[in-house]
Amino acid sequence: MYRKTALFCILALLAGVSGGCSETPAPADSTAETQAVTEAKPVSKELYYITGNGTTAAADVSDFRAQLETDGYVWHETTLSDIPADADAIIVNAPTQDITKEEMNSLNAYMNEGGHMLLLLPAYEEDTEFKYLSQFLEPYCIAFDYNRIAETDASRTLNGDMYYVQTDYISRPDNMPLYSSAQDAGIVHFRDARSFHYLYQDHFSTVKQDVILKTAASVVGEPYGGQEDDPLTYEDTALSVMGFARNETLANASIVFVGAADFLENSNYSDENCAPAAAWVHSSLDWFVLY
Repeated sequence: MYRKTALFCILALLAGVSGGCSETPAPADSTAETQAVTEAKPVSKELYYITGNGTTAAADVSDFRAQLETDGYVWHETTLSDIPADADAIIVNAPTQDITKEEMNSLNAYMNEGGHMLLLLPAYEEDTEFKYLSQFLEPYCIAFDYNRIAETDASRTLNGDMYYVQTDYISRPDNMPLYSSAQDAGIVHFRDARSFHYLYQDHFSTVKQDVILKTAASVVGEPYGGQEDDPLTYEDTALSVMGFARNETLANASIVFVGAADFLENSNYSDENCAPAAAWVHSSLDWFVLY
C-alpha cells in the first residue's frame, strides 16, 4: 500500500490536501485542479469484491463489474480474511451478517496501511447486531443507525414510495474524479436506506470527514432491525446517507459509506433512476486509487 506514497505526495502538492471537518459545499473545480486530477495516473486499479458475510453475490452485480472493467479496473473476489495488501480498494456490499473478530483484525491490517473501503449498508429488517463492524468503523468516526428512512414529503419521493427518498448533494472528498459528471447525473434517490452519523471522539482531530449526500429534514428515521433495547426515531432532522472519512494517522486510509445498495444490482443498474447513485459510487472508487 505504501507504493502509493509518492503519488499521494505529488497530488498533495498539486491540489493542497487538507484536514479537518466541514459540511460546507465545496467550490467548483478550478481548471488547474481539474487538470491535476484528470492527468494523474493511478498506479493500478486492483479492486476486490468481498464475498461472504451475506453480501450481495458478485453474479448479481455483473453489469456494475462490466462497467468497472471497461473503465480499467481489474476485478477480483476475496473474503475479509484474505485481503491482499496491494488492493487499491475493497467493496463490502450489503452484508447481512456481522464480521467476526478475526475478520475485523484482517480488515484493520489492510486499512492500517492506507487501504480503501466502499461500504454499502442498506436498511436490514432482521435483528442482526453488527458489533464488530461498528467497532471497526470507530477509528474513522463513523457510526450507522439501525433504521430505515421514510420521506413524509411526497414531492421528495420516487414513484410514490415513501421509502424511495430524494437526497441532496452536500460535499465531496478533495479532488474526487468525475465530480462534475456525478453531480450532473441528476438527483440521487435511495430506496430502503439507513442513515449514518459521525462520532465526535478521540480520533476526530485526525480524521477528515464529510457528508456527501443528505436527506431533507422532512424524513423520519424509523427503528428497523438490530437489537437495540430503546431504538431512536429520528424526526425533524436531515439524515446522512453517503459520506467519507479519511484517517490521516493510518496512511490516509479511507472509507466511503452508502446507506443503500440495490441500485448496483443487475435488475436496477441500467434504470435511469439508479444512474445518479451509481455515478457517485464510480467517483468514489476513482478517488480511492488516487489516494
